[in-house]
Amino acid sequence: MITADKEKYSWKTPTAVSLFFTLLCLPGLITPIHGDEAVTYLEHIVSTPFQLLFQYSGPNQHTLFSILSNSLMRIIGEYEIIFRLPVFAAAILSIFVIYHLGQSFGNRTVATIASFLIIGSYHHFYWAQFGRGYALTELLALTSVLGITLLLDKKPNEGALVLVFSGFTLCLALPSNAYFLPGCGIATLVVLWRLKKTEGPVFWFLLSKKLLPSFLFLMVLTAGYFFMIYDDLVRGIETHKNFLNQAEFGGSTAVTLSQFHEIIRGLARPWGLWFYIPVLYGLWTLNKTRRVFFLILFGTPALVTVLSGMMGPPRAYIYMFPFLILLAALGIDRGIGFLSRFASHYFKKILLAILCLVFLIPSVLNHFQNYRGTTKVKYATMNESREVLRHLQKQVSQNELLVIPIDDMALRRNLEPLVAKKMLRVFKDGRLDGITFIGHKDVQELYLYPHDAIYPGPLPDSSVQVIADIGNVRIHRMNGKITPLFPLEADINFSRRWGKFRNPKLSKTNTRKHKFLGQQSLQIKKNMQEDALVYSPSTKHISSQDISFILYGYAGKYQQKSKAGLLVKGDQQAFPLNHLFGVYQENKDDLAWKSIHPFFFFRHPKHEEHFKWQIIFMLLPLNAGLTEIQESLFLREEISYFDGFQGYLLTPIVEGN
Repeated sequence: MITADKEKYSWKTPTAVSLFFTLLCLPGLITPIHGDEAVTYLEHIVSTPFQLLFQYSGPNQHTLFSILSNSLMRIIGEYEIIFRLPVFAAAILSIFVIYHLGQSFGNRTVATIASFLIIGSYHHFYWAQFGRGYALTELLALTSVLGITLLLDKKPNEGALVLVFSGFTLCLALPSNAYFLPGCGIATLVVLWRLKKTEGPVFWFLLSKKLLPSFLFLMVLTAGYFFMIYDDLVRGIETHKNFLNQAEFGGSTAVTLSQFHEIIRGLARPWGLWFYIPVLYGLWTLNKTRRVFFLILFGTPALVTVLSGMMGPPRAYIYMFPFLILLAALGIDRGIGFLSRFASHYFKKILLAILCLVFLIPSVLNHFQNYRGTTKVKYATMNESREVLRHLQKQVSQNELLVIPIDDMALRRNLEPLVAKKMLRVFKDGRLDGITFIGHKDVQELYLYPHDAIYPGPLPDSSVQVIADIGNVRIHRMNGKITPLFPLEADINFSRRWGKFRNPKLSKTNTRKHKFLGQQSLQIKKNMQEDALVYSPSTKHISSQDISFILYGYAGKYQQKSKAGLLVKGDQQAFPLNHLFGVYQENKDDLAWKSIHPFFFFRHPKHEEHFKWQIIFMLLPLNAGLTEIQESLFLREEISYFDGFQGYLLTPIVEGN
């Protein structure tokens, strides 16, 4: 057998450890959503359980977590702590399960050490406060092994139920977790084969009546599920590869020694590679059957990874992490016991104190750094975003352009439909009453573009006026006089506006096939490989005594690389507003708004989609003095579409006038 003679299970230690861990996690649980969890929230908050189960949209989908989280939020309400409750509960349960396994493979001391090690680790602490599937993976990997121990401890009914449930839901947490299951099966068969020598009848009973049926059923269940979503899985893998290839930080899915080293080092956080000293010693002190069990448990996923030819980041292998903790606890307990034979009682106390400091200091520093990170999150809470929505619905005019940061997902969840509606109204009416910016009061630069800290340069304090503060969310309104610069004309005569193209390889037509405003739009064909830049024949001169702005807008085909814009002599740079918030799909004679996340550029659609238009607004700061501007088209595609060109001059209001 792989488990020891058990002492009576104690609830006191894991309960006390869990209460302490809860206090550590509370600040992070109520922090506004941010990072990848916020992307998961925005993408899947409206998904039904059926959609989550049978439509895999990509590596950002954590099916089991989203099903649990969405269900809780629909019952209780949308709050950060409710959103993260499934992973926090999983982290708490993991403490109890690892304590149980520590006692099963060792004793109460091993169980206690494992409980403290796991709450001191980077992964357990971080993923308990972050809405993804990794804390659930950790729990379900533990319960899968718990099911195996129950099977081998002659509790076949309970063991089979726990194993099948944990194994299948483990794959729902993350599809890549399926790499862990073959190791469980092979390791269990090896243990049973060794059991055959001493308990032959028990071996055949467990093998034929419980073990094989359980693993076969689990294999058929997971294989059938993956077969149903196979096309989506392939598309998800390609999406992830495209993202890594185009990401600024680089990345690769290739199987290399450096990638293995990164995973090994990553799983040992915050302690470092020396953490594997007690892990290896704990593994070495096990009897042969247990040692082989753990070696197969670790080795099989590594082998499957090599055979697949694709590796993920360290967090993708978090199912190995709790067993490293378990072996480290065994190594510490047995290492202290071994050294105590040759040293005095006083030396043993010193050794314990040193070990506590060696493990405690990195954990304290890591948890403190994590806490500081939560205080730097500058996004709206879910409740604040709902209050802001109610305020704007009452206070904002119909032709007010609302601007929100593209990476504040709580604001986007509640305000994006209203923002898109206002964009369309301003665009279709050709009338702008004002520009209102909404965002966290400490990060006004994110109003325009999240990767450029342009505040307070293009938007000095004199250019904006505070309208209201709702919690940590500030509502600004641009303070300036608005004058139409390029008035909107539906069914405009594009030839008159853009003149005749000098390049014979460029041609333009008014097309009725695709239109956004009126009955026609501008279609430009480019019969050459080189990019082309086209200028409007007319030039405008703007004189201002202070910093002014131009809001320029147009509609183009969604995701086309050809752009419209303004040419300005100088170093001024235009910044997009509400990037990808105004995407509309042609639906017979109407336009239907489509919510499209900016991070989804790397995803390929499952089927050929209808023609989509995108409203593009950009804000261009102008320096004081005389500025010459000219409309232009930058053409990259063979066929490009444009419509609804318009622009507005925003000049500062001088007090006393």
